[in-house]
Amino acid sequence: MIDLHSHTTESDGTFTPAELIEAACQARLEALAITDHDTIAGYEEAKPLAQRAEVPLYCGIELSTKVEPGDRRPVHLLGYFLHADPPQSFRDWLNRLAESRRDRNRRLATRLQSMGMDVRLEEVEALGKRMAGRPHFARIMQRKGYVSNYREAFDRYLDEEAPVYVDREEPLLAEAIERLRQAGGSPRWRIRFG
Repeated sequence: MIDLHSHTTESDGTFTPAELIEAACQARLEALAITDHDTIAGYEEAKPLAQRAEVPLYCGIELSTKVEPGDRRPVHLLGYFLHADPPQSFRDWLNRLAESRRDRNRRLATRLQSMGMDVRLEEVEALGKRMAGRPHFARIMQRKGYVSNYREAFDRYLDEEAPVYVDREEPLLAEAIERLRQAGGSPRWRIRFG
């Protein structure tokens, strides 16, 4: 059995990289790929643990992209680095995308605060770390009683069609495919809209 699409707490997963490797050992996986959203930090943390546990681990990523400029709905593109880890140029590009995400989060926190919700960027980042995003805002909003559940947070405030939605810079799908290829990665056409 293999799992080529897993997430860690470095994006929106529920397991830390160490917990994911432990779960892979318990499940006796023959291969595991960590495909966190827009980061390889979970893979990098898990790599030495996987080597010690003798779990074949592959570097993957799930990139948030847009088909055309101005699109509000993201297209998620999976990419895999099966032969070598991505080069520094690809990592630098991911760092620029992370700063765009943080800028969006600042603006989103300000917008929620203007609506009377005490949701601070610091607490969202404490939950979501470097890849804090709308799912982490939703959890904070639920904890504080502004919404009754996660889905309500998106439906009323955070979804692309909701009034509080704040856009962020995301690469176009064609650019993301090209960047993956230039970095030695392999894009996979399991594209998820939304």
